[in-house]
Parts: sequence; C-alpha cells; structure tokens
Amino acid sequence: MARAVRDSRTDIRDEADPEANIIFDTIFDKRLNGKMRVSVVATGIPSSS
Repeated sequence: MARAVRDSRTDIRDEADPEANIIFDTIFDKRLNGKMRVSVVATGIPSSS
C-alpha cells in the first residue's frame, strides 16, 4: 500500500504545475478492504476571462 501512495504522489506532482503547493496526507481505512482512495484539492487556479 505504501508504494501505491508514493506512486500516486509522484503522478500528481508530475502533472501539476511546478509552482503548485501540493499537500499530501494518508489515512488508512480498513473499510476500504485494501483499496485506496485519492483526493486532490486544487487552489489558486486563475479564472479564465
């Protein structure tokens, strides 16, 4: 599971803007039965005019 978390972090960093502030947290929930859920919150995105 730790490798999956690391791989998802790497994928997100690779796709994000180099200036992006990315904050990661990990919570293991036994109710997910070995599956992993990834949530991404993006802020500071300029609106298009």
